[in-house]
Amino acid sequence: MRAEERKGKFHVKAVAGTHVVLLAIKPVLPAAPDLRGFAISRAVGGGRPVFLTGLKFFDGTAPNWKVGDVFSSEDQPIQSLFWSDYTASPGTQYRFKIVPRLGIPGNLHDGDSIEIAITTEPENDGKHGVWFNRGVVASHKFSQEFHNQPLTEAMANNVKNGVLLDKEAAWLSRGLAEACLAYIDGTKAGEGLRVCAYEFTWEPLIAFGGLGVSFVDSARPFFAVGNPVPAHAPADSSSRKNWPGRRTRATSSSFTVRFCSLIRCPTIR
Repeated sequence: MRAEERKGKFHVKAVAGTHVVLLAIKPVLPAAPDLRGFAISRAVGGGRPVFLTGLKFFDGTAPNWKVGDVFSSEDQPIQSLFWSDYTASPGTQYRFKIVPRLGIPGNLHDGDSIEIAITTEPENDGKHGVWFNRGVVASHKFSQEFHNQPLTEAMANNVKNGVLLDKEAAWLSRGLAEACLAYIDGTKAGEGLRVCAYEFTWEPLIAFGGLGVSFVDSARPFFAVGNPVPAHAPADSSSRKNWPGRRTRATSSSFTVRFCSLIRCPTIR
């Protein structure tokens, strides 16, 4: 989804995915010499606008700050022409207001504001589904939420009925793992599953036996229909080496599916 607005001395574009809205701000040059940045507020639907926050502040304006503090962009304007809101939700309408903040830090005033509305994409529109897990961009939020607690195999593999039961694993997945498992579980009688995978190490996704499977893995080229992945993955690495198409070395992540393409189709006999 894309949107664009022009007003006065500013031109704003917004690009929305499922969980992120990117704002690009272009001032008409020359910009005001005392432009210090932008205050950005966000309203959900017709709700009350709330200013977005950041970590940076002007020298001398936050004497008692401590690690972990965040600051309203109204008081500490964003000094960038690009800004992304990573807290958006799928299929939701947002209204952003971008306000130039002018003057001296600690005594700023507003310039002419501009508003732009945009709706994020749904994760699944019934025909196509797009899911993204949380990656490096979310590392600061991860440290706040989970204090950088390492993700163990037991945490990542704690799945019941297609649901990740561990809060940390579920937060990192953000629906991607659950969507993969639901897609596999949706394979009907008479259908087969064609899998193309790279760095394929997550046990709950591997243990989907009982289907007609054509499997292409990064370790070995192919194993075909009639040779499904074992229904229950061996727990020890020594027995894993006997799996068709499996890596024989240990991997650094217990929650890894770097690339996986799944296609349901009629079983080839």
